[in-house]
Amino acid sequence: MKIIKTTLAISVGAILTSNPVIEASAAEIAIAGDMNQSSSTNLISYQNTQRDAFSSSADGFQKYQRGVSDSIPFAVLDDSLSTFTGDSLGIIDDNNGDEFFGVTDTVNPDNSEPVSAQWVFDISGAPQLGLSIDIGAMGDFENSDFFTITASIDGGVEQVLIASSVDESGSASYTLAGGSSFELNDPLFANDTQLSNKLKTIRAAIEGTGATLQVTLTASSNGGSEAFAFQNLSIISGFEESEPTGPELVSIADIQGTGFSTELSGEEVIVEGIVVGDYQRNDETDNGDLRGFFLQSLTPDGNPLTSEGIFIFDGSSPSVDVKIGDVVSVIGSVSEFSGMTQVSADSVVVNAEGQPLPEAVSLTLPINDDLDLESVEGMRIILEQPLVISEYFNFDRFGEIVLALPLNNENRLITPTAIEAPGSSAFEQRDIANSQAKITLDDGRTSQNADPAIHPNGDVFSLTNRFRGGDTVQFLNGVMHQAFGAYRIQPTSGAQFLETNPRQSAPAFESDITVASFNVLNYFTTLDENGNRCGPNDSSCRGADNSEEFERQKQKIVAALVDIDADIVGLIEIENNPDVSLKDLTDSVNGVLGSEVYAYVDTGTIGTDAIKVGLIYKQESVETEGAFATIDSSVDSRFIDQLNRPVLLQTFREKQRGGVLSVAVNHLKSKGSDCEDFGDVDMQDGQGNCNDVRNDAAKAFVDWIATDPTNSGDPDVLVIGDLNSYDKEDPILTITSSGFTDLVAKYEGEFAYSYVFDGQVGYLDHALSSSVLTEQVINTQVWHINADEPDIFDYDTSFKKDAQDALFEPNAFRSSDHDPVIVGINLNVVPEDKSQCKKGNWKTLNRHDGSTFKNQGDCVSFVNTGK
Repeated sequence: MKIIKTTLAISVGAILTSNPVIEASAAEIAIAGDMNQSSSTNLISYQNTQRDAFSSSADGFQKYQRGVSDSIPFAVLDDSLSTFTGDSLGIIDDNNGDEFFGVTDTVNPDNSEPVSAQWVFDISGAPQLGLSIDIGAMGDFENSDFFTITASIDGGVEQVLIASSVDESGSASYTLAGGSSFELNDPLFANDTQLSNKLKTIRAAIEGTGATLQVTLTASSNGGSEAFAFQNLSIISGFEESEPTGPELVSIADIQGTGFSTELSGEEVIVEGIVVGDYQRNDETDNGDLRGFFLQSLTPDGNPLTSEGIFIFDGSSPSVDVKIGDVVSVIGSVSEFSGMTQVSADSVVVNAEGQPLPEAVSLTLPINDDLDLESVEGMRIILEQPLVISEYFNFDRFGEIVLALPLNNENRLITPTAIEAPGSSAFEQRDIANSQAKITLDDGRTSQNADPAIHPNGDVFSLTNRFRGGDTVQFLNGVMHQAFGAYRIQPTSGAQFLETNPRQSAPAFESDITVASFNVLNYFTTLDENGNRCGPNDSSCRGADNSEEFERQKQKIVAALVDIDADIVGLIEIENNPDVSLKDLTDSVNGVLGSEVYAYVDTGTIGTDAIKVGLIYKQESVETEGAFATIDSSVDSRFIDQLNRPVLLQTFREKQRGGVLSVAVNHLKSKGSDCEDFGDVDMQDGQGNCNDVRNDAAKAFVDWIATDPTNSGDPDVLVIGDLNSYDKEDPILTITSSGFTDLVAKYEGEFAYSYVFDGQVGYLDHALSSSVLTEQVINTQVWHINADEPDIFDYDTSFKKDAQDALFEPNAFRSSDHDPVIVGINLNVVPEDKSQCKKGNWKTLNRHDGSTFKNQGDCVSFVNTGK
């Protein structure tokens, strides 16, 4: 990735004059202490009656040390660096191996009262005493959670030095050592200083002097979801107490640092800069509602590794309304939230308006290292490259679009196993290259299903201002944001948009018959409501949640089937009931066509899943030849029908000329859930979950199909359906190695696709022809009505606002999530009666292997002998 940073020189006077941080005076001397690098000084005694007093190892009130203590409550430890990377609570991280005092869940079955520990130090008449101690706290605290630190000289009056309090109306961001951030309510304070999971030094003066000093820590913590920790307890002579000077002015670059997270989390700072992105949640027309704005430094540090931008979080209905171009000063606390460094504003002052902005950083894909994006986090950026709209799954819900730079002059990012051998070095290289060639374009909003949806060109997304996968976006201006595990661009203006992948009409072939494969995305007449159950095994229902959704779904599926206009259609993901759903769909198509054009193969329920495959066919074009057949576990144990849907095989005869074709509809196990209970684990080679289950089913299928299960006597077999495998994966290779031809690859090429996942295209929907049939196929085409369409157009109303629902059209586009595959065939006709050989008709006939006849006698001989 190429990054170009430039410096903007603006003559803006000093906005605030901040005082330096107060440091300990040179006259201060630490005369006693404990837990300082695991050592004590002038400690006469230490007493803690609660040491090892709790039966649960998750509860604690005592000294601990990593690598020394037998057990340490997990709530106190931040193990996110290595021990437990998924840790979500903790204070003492893996790098802190010194002794500390930990407190958590002291109110437990063994104890209900506050607990205390005492240290007695020899102070030998030292003057001007004070206490210094490092304290950390993390959790969702209640007022009942507290601690106090008191002091008593020679048994005299007890002085309260440090006392905690809880802000029950506030919240705080905590960043663990591993980089994960968590927003928790009700933060804890110590003497008005907000605590975090990073240890902070708290100081307090001690009145008087004497021979001995007793320090008492008293605490109560009710629950294992919060903890306190204390370390570096020191008694100081010559202690100097001054009024707090307030936060320092800190540069944005110093806050950001050179790594993925700030080292100043929890610090109160003053930060200055110019507003480059306005996303406040107020009544003004801004770029979104992220509840804040992006601030960029006017005086860059010149280090390309440190970002000059930062997000200022100012909540809902902020008191100060900023605008792009405002020069502002902010006082607030530093934190990490969802990977983004931010300052939570306590005050915002606008010092100048309408100032020129820093020049945007020029950003280009591919992104070789996330640190390249971290180094411009919060800054103005521009992407001038033409980028392809690659993923839009979250567009309707979260306003997100993934943009990509296709590899090697390809039109789209290709799923690695659709073009490379799984697990190969070429696969790994493409997998890495694809991941580096993508970036997310957001919409500046946090609300779900925001109304209106916004097109990448900045205008309202509508039926006349829409996009499809494969369309192009260029000259994108915005700021670099990070949230929900990904860097993303929050736009500040609309991008240039070019429609490079327009909608197309259904393909039409000059063939005797057409066969289509169509995944109808859970066409269920049993609605997914009121606790309804579906399928032979009383499974959860899928598909439409109510009658309105079902009517919308039906209109789209029917429109697609009418437009496809195939003679035979294999249907995938239709409800597995005796015939209600299949009949309903067939009747609905016929209703639009105005006559009984289609009939369905009545199979009843097939297998045990909630969904099954099915077949419909044009009665004027073809007729069924004999009974259907299926393969399941009872036919071949390698075909696990608990996971794969049974294959449906039906032989058809073309009515006009008499050609015979057997169509096998498949739906193999998906990649979405694991098959570890069946000994099949994801090998991390790109084929995903359950590859062995699918491949074993493919092996069983090719052996079964070779037995001519429908007794067709004809070798013409077309395998269609959702095989949940890309074309370089094992199940497809198993089928093609047995003599079948991948028709999608043959007619549409290496970059064909029917499905989009993770911003990558490939085809899971297949058409594979037996060796003799291959020469009779004249064309195969994937009709891109679904994979390229954002699902804001689909039938589902679950989360959509009224304006989004209104985008629905009763047409074929986004009728499903898979594209249909359409095959055109001119079938050979094999003579079965001598009369077919008369009057030169023998010239139009073929043997089973596709060979032709020399003359009428040759044709008659074949009918008589089969040779």
